[in-house]
Amino acid sequence: MAEFRLLNVREVNARVNQVFKTPKWTGVSILLYKDARVDMALLDEVYGANNWQVCYCTIGTSLFCQIQVWDAEKQQWISKMSNGTESNMEAEKGQASDAFKRAGFMWGLGRELYTAPDIMVTLSDDEVYTDEKTKKWKTNVKFTVDEISYNQYREISHLVISKQYKGKSEVCFTWNEKGTKPKPVAKTEATEKPQGNPKPQTTTDTTNNENIVIGSPDASDDKWKVYWAELKKICPDEQKLKEVCMSNGVDTVKKLNAFYFNAIKNILVA
Repeated sequence: MAEFRLLNVREVNARVNQVFKTPKWTGVSILLYKDARVDMALLDEVYGANNWQVCYCTIGTSLFCQIQVWDAEKQQWISKMSNGTESNMEAEKGQASDAFKRAGFMWGLGRELYTAPDIMVTLSDDEVYTDEKTKKWKTNVKFTVDEISYNQYREISHLVISKQYKGKSEVCFTWNEKGTKPKPVAKTEATEKPQGNPKPQTTTDTTNNENIVIGSPDASDDKWKVYWAELKKICPDEQKLKEVCMSNGVDTVKKLNAFYFNAIKNILVA
């Protein structure tokens, strides 16, 4: 089967994952994503508009999407499928779109996005606010991907992101394979933050009662333990977490590597 090309900068979007505000730091974490139209265009580009199709089915309470591609050599349809989750706005439409994109991931569409680094951007106090209904911190700052490059392993090797607020645009995050280099911002008493990303926290992996430093994958030879511990911070329900892993090709936690960790983390926080 044909291999999909890597996404270009116009096909990659950036959105706020979480807003943070502490006495010492105000900022956001950012996720990279693509929309379903990009997947459709790539399927057309590689296989032809008449050589792929989509069907949906419900298994239990989950909606699954199956992307089928015609294999001329085998003279048969080849299928790959995955389930979706509801969106905050339109539950059914969001679930169908999410299932489609996850099925596309099974085919290799946009897998390179899951090799992105942790993207943390410092904001000023006036760029965040408290939502009246949820009482959670939010921001009206928008983010765009200006540059993206890949290495020979189809992993992101260079990334530049800009922020837009009140009609102004400026580069706020630059990264290459050597590490992150956030653009410095004016420091105030409220926004002053030590250089580098927030310090990793220590948590306990209940599967083996070992202390693992989250955010430092090299802390242990068994890196899967680090990834599993961090995923459990996002999804404390271990049974649900195992089901998500299973549905995305990880039938045992020992298979967790950087690629699968980033993929499943983005699925859990989507």
